[in-house]
Amino acid sequence: MNRRNFLNLTLPATGAVLLSNSLLNQQAYAEISRQFSEPADFDTYDVVINGAGFAGYFAAIHAARKGLKVLIVEKRSSPGYDLSAKSRLWIGAEGFEKLPDELMDLLLPVQEINEIKNPKGEGKQKSRLGNEIALFKGSIRKGLLRNLMLAKVDTLLMTDVCGVFEENGSVSGVLMACKQGVLHVKCRSFIDASDQLML
Repeated sequence: MNRRNFLNLTLPATGAVLLSNSLLNQQAYAEISRQFSEPADFDTYDVVINGAGFAGYFAAIHAARKGLKVLIVEKRSSPGYDLSAKSRLWIGAEGFEKLPDELMDLLLPVQEINEIKNPKGEGKQKSRLGNEIALFKGSIRKGLLRNLMLAKVDTLLMTDVCGVFEENGSVSGVLMACKQGVLHVKCRSFIDASDQLML
């Protein structure tokens, strides 16, 4: 599959980010449109990661920072499902203030200050209530997707990896299924960070 056709499949994921009031501005548009405007300079990903939960997200960000060309594939409509699907989105406050700034900004985005509206809250973004930190799952999902795009990680949502190709004992590609059909993407390595490990 050529890169242009592949990128056309990622348009729904990008549209979800553009609909957000907190990200709908010129800077966000420029950050995201990079994926549609840069010429293709590769035909094989260094790594394809199945699953955009926290494990897949951090693996993708780390690989991209090492200069690898990364594709992350998620069967659901947004990254971070393992955290954001919970009905009660709280985490323990002990040690929270020691998290790196980058992770703190992801979990407690500045845009949510107006949403908290709790005069009893303490700490960053007034989100600490007793021994727990209140999180906003929509903001976390949007933040994950935005950070993946800023790191130049290609992201394909609502797509499932259904097979891995090997050649001479090494990974050579993955087979994926989405509503547009079955796709083959070349890659040099594969990480299964999904909730249904492929053995």
